[in-house]
Amino acid sequence: MENETIAAIATSEGVASISVIRISGDKSIAIADKVFKSNSHQSLIAMKGYTASFGKVYKEGNLLDEAVAIVFKAPKSYTGEDVVEICCHGGIFVTRQVLNSLIISGAAPAGPGEFTKRAFLNGKVDLTKAESVMNLISARGNQALNAAVVSCKGEIYKGLKNIKKKLTDLCAKFFVSVDYEELEEDVDLRELESTLSFIEEELENLVLNYEKGKIIREGIRVAIIGCPNVGKSSLMNFLLGFERSIVTNIAGTTRDIIEESIIINGIVVNLLDTAGIRETSDPIEEIGVKKAKEEQKQADLILVIFDSSRPLSDEDLKIIDSLKDGLVLAIINKIDLPCELDKNLIRFKFKNVLEISFVSNYNVELIKENIFKVLSISNFDSNQGFLANQRQFSAANSALSLIKKAKTDLKSSVAIDMVFLSIEESAQKIGELTGENIKDSVIDEIFSKFCVGK
Repeated sequence: MENETIAAIATSEGVASISVIRISGDKSIAIADKVFKSNSHQSLIAMKGYTASFGKVYKEGNLLDEAVAIVFKAPKSYTGEDVVEICCHGGIFVTRQVLNSLIISGAAPAGPGEFTKRAFLNGKVDLTKAESVMNLISARGNQALNAAVVSCKGEIYKGLKNIKKKLTDLCAKFFVSVDYEELEEDVDLRELESTLSFIEEELENLVLNYEKGKIIREGIRVAIIGCPNVGKSSLMNFLLGFERSIVTNIAGTTRDIIEESIIINGIVVNLLDTAGIRETSDPIEEIGVKKAKEEQKQADLILVIFDSSRPLSDEDLKIIDSLKDGLVLAIINKIDLPCELDKNLIRFKFKNVLEISFVSNYNVELIKENIFKVLSISNFDSNQGFLANQRQFSAANSALSLIKKAKTDLKSSVAIDMVFLSIEESAQKIGELTGENIKDSVIDEIFSKFCVGK
């Protein structure tokens, strides 16, 4: 029930210096007062909001730990309700005992994301900010962290709120004129088209940046593909900055997927060194080749390597044919040796080509730069924020499609009320994105993905 007072461990469960147990609801202070006794003998109920007290925590009269209790009074708290946070020592057992004592005293165990859900329902955060909290928690690189912080500050919501206001103002002005039976010519078509064009551009920026944002948020999956002995493992080791893959002149050294993660320019890059692709009678190597082909399909970016010192083999040509779709950076290695490779064919087949030599270190410093260039995120500003997930993207994309339809209908002299029907539906989609008009079942689904205690 939404009016229950809930409690949960808010910090990661494990051995640490401190743990935080959070309680929220109308009875949170009274319940915490049964468990926590201040050394100053002042009750938590008598304390002002945003104040802390040092004391002891008890369970059924038995001392559990020394702790600090912090009181937040509604509406000036994370959830908008009365909140108490008890900070005790970070042992797993003692933390669970403190939580158990609160539950015995009347609190209900909080569900996943229930604190943030209450913050949303109480108007403390909009849905874009609430969902960005999860991105903040799961951020693995500076770019993802920056973008999540921007979204948590409400920058995405401010832009969407402005868009929705423009849409609702248009609709209100039109429907008032209809109610008063004024002529359709009273609608300023030039102003209407200008406003729709502005909104279209704003929504397009959000939609187009979603994939870039997804890469920044989740990281890039990069598969290194090629025939045996072209320099795949050398590339892997170079990008990592240490020897992870074995490098020899014996074909088929790498037989399984070797995976490591690094951070480049604040973005997590998940590197996969794969087995050299070729026909083989070795059953173990054959499994490795099969895995390499599977990873090729799942990667965000393929780094395909060719050996400049030898002609293209049948295996090379098969690899080229298999890379018609997706993002590819073709790397021609060993250019310090006499060239036997048909470079023109490589440049004809691939848009992005880089010539290097790991022996002479020629152009190797450009590899990382070219990876981001191919992904079109070289100049992406994470400080502008981005849509947090597929739900937000779908709503924004639907809103954009409706604006495009309204513009097309306007130019095609479709009845003006049909134009405004699309505008009204677009405003509704923006409302779904921010959570202003969204089904309870969708809200439950969103917050069920959060961790308990958040």
